Amino acid sequence: MWTPFRRTTVTRLTLIIGIFGTSLCLASMGRAATGDVQPLSPLETSTVTPNQAGRDAQRTAYELLGDRPFQAVLMSGGRAVMTASSLGTSPFSDVPIASISKLVTSMTLMRLVESGGVSMNEIMGNLFPPVILPERWRGVTVTQLLSHTSGFAADRDRWFNDTYNSCFDAFGLIVQRDAPSGAGYEYSNTNFCALSLAIGSQSGPSYDDAVFRLVLRPLGIARKKMDPEYAHLSGAGGWRMSALDVGRIVSAVDPNARLSPLSSAIRTQMVQRTSYNYGLGVWIWDPDTYGHSGSLYRARSIAVRLPSGRVAVILTQATFPESGLDLLPIAQRIDAAFGSSCAASPCEFRGIDPFNAMPTGIRGRAQI
Repeated sequence: MWTPFRRTTVTRLTLIIGIFGTSLCLASMGRAATGDVQPLSPLETSTVTPNQAGRDAQRTAYELLGDRPFQAVLMSGGRAVMTASSLGTSPFSDVPIASISKLVTSMTLMRLVESGGVSMNEIMGNLFPPVILPERWRGVTVTQLLSHTSGFAADRDRWFNDTYNSCFDAFGLIVQRDAPSGAGYEYSNTNFCALSLAIGSQSGPSYDDAVFRLVLRPLGIARKKMDPEYAHLSGAGGWRMSALDVGRIVSAVDPNARLSPLSSAIRTQMVQRTSYNYGLGVWIWDPDTYGHSGSLYRARSIAVRLPSGRVAVILTQATFPESGLDLLPIAQRIDAAFGSSCAASPCEFRGIDPFNAMPTGIRGRAQI
């Protein structure tokens, strides 16, 4: 007979089991921390709170971004020291990152360079079969593609009006239709579409898989997907990720970073200006200010390593400002708000960052 006493007993047992299961889950979260930082106990992890500097940066983020859907993260030493997000999203939510995808593509290509699979002076004629690549394009090098000096036109109208069904279709049409425009800088999605195809063919079985294997997984980031609306941009602008994922990626480009899938030497090479204000898949605003921005329909983004050594990431799902580049002053003000509090209180979390303790399976799940 089912009695109130038995129901109470079962309820208590369920509560005990639930608490025990939660403890195990928290313990496993601590074991999944990346790097050589020793994880805290579950109790310590749950009691870590941001200091005044983090609160000041967070307040600034809400003041400057509160009227649009956004995620904002400030990273220091690969750890999140501030997070902020609008209602209905979170720093763990996967959203379009627009042309920050180019930085992901560049890092993946650099992994192939370091392994000897591809050379910086490799020509497209060695990467693509003659049947799809006319003679006039065969001499373009990997370095020229990475630095937007290949001669591909910007072709913005066609890329953003969805004339191209896929990166492969776009590349095939463009190289047959156009000829190199000559030496000089011109920012073009076609450069990174070409690099995406080259990575897929050289590393396999696909560009997406190579990115995960060579860049995301070493950084403890779960497998990601292209945004359906922008998938035709591939490595030029198609990825969906969270602000925390992007913060880890940009942090790993810093030549002084402790955790990175790339050597310090090649990271130093990436952040050197090669033409205009661009390095190798990286915007160079100043010698100590680099990263990438992005602008797509309903997506404006920026991820920037600042002179403070911290990394600020802002991902918005809005049609303003006009360009992701316009988010740079906001990123700088968020960082400045954090830095101005440093004289009065410590500028880091004490102990492990709780986001660092998140297992990749949880961290990679979209929550929008």
